[in-house]
Amino acid sequence: MSAGRPDPDRGDGHRRGLLVDFGGVLTTNVFESFRAFCEAEGLEPDAVKSLFRERGEGLALLRQLEKGELEVDEFSERFAPLLGVREVDGLVDRLFAGVIPDEPMIEAVRSAHRKGVPTGLISNSWGGTTYDTSLIEELFDGVVISGEVGLHK
Repeated sequence: MSAGRPDPDRGDGHRRGLLVDFGGVLTTNVFESFRAFCEAEGLEPDAVKSLFRERGEGLALLRQLEKGELEVDEFSERFAPLLGVREVDGLVDRLFAGVIPDEPMIEAVRSAHRKGVPTGLISNSWGGTTYDTSLIEELFDGVVISGEVGLHK
């Protein structure tokens, strides 16, 4: 390594930046919330996960939502029948009902930011309703939300 640059193998403690995701990093596990939703709806616990992994149309809808190509209501109307759920209203909110902030992780990012470590957030969105914008502004120097930029990470 050249002089003045940190050697990551040496563990000298110098960090150039911190880049984190939102769901499952700054929050509890998203798929645990999906499992709880499925159980409450009388579905197999991994029905949401399976729909994304095993049925192309389910994953395609998710990607469209993440890129901002679909509004939450349209996603819900098209996704609910694939999942076998009758109640469309509030589907995304119900899917995420079990997701709560991971306070120790948030504090770790806050601490790094206070120490001058540049911080960034990159996240696939589900319509933008799941973000605490004041917290995002406090913690991050740079933010890329998939639905705002039209890209999936």
